[in-house]
Amino acid sequence: MKLTPRRHCGQHKSVIAAGGVLLLALLLLLWGCGKKTKAPIYASDPAERITYLEGLGWQVSSQEIEILHLALPEKLEGRWGDYAAMQDAQGLPFSQYAGQTVHRYTYAVTNYPGRQDDVQINLYLADDTVIGGDLMVLGEGGFRADLTFPQT
Repeated sequence: MKLTPRRHCGQHKSVIAAGGVLLLALLLLLWGCGKKTKAPIYASDPAERITYLEGLGWQVSSQEIEILHLALPEKLEGRWGDYAAMQDAQGLPFSQYAGQTVHRYTYAVTNYPGRQDDVQINLYLADDTVIGGDLMVLGEGGFRADLTFPQT
């Protein structure tokens, strides 16, 4: 008597399909984890905004130089597009607020390496959430940069 193994093709196909679904779910999860998104940063009052900036290494004036309420364009193009790209690189959600009114808080920076004055930091907030920010060095040789404290 010759024994032949039973074949359960239906079961094998189900196992392969389930494995494929699990592999796809794992790939989607890993792809999502690779994105540079951060948890929201809340700064509802001046003290929280200053604490946030100090956490990045900056020392700033205790009072804002300026507070602006800005209506962002529906499409962030040109300079706004460049600015949104800088914010994306910092992991800040600026581009998600296109078409909305945001608030810009400007502070004087007191510890920029090699410069005593004419350095400012802008923080953009939507409600109480930090959505963007930049450093501005004014005057001769001025430039704009992200919020990273420069390494000397």
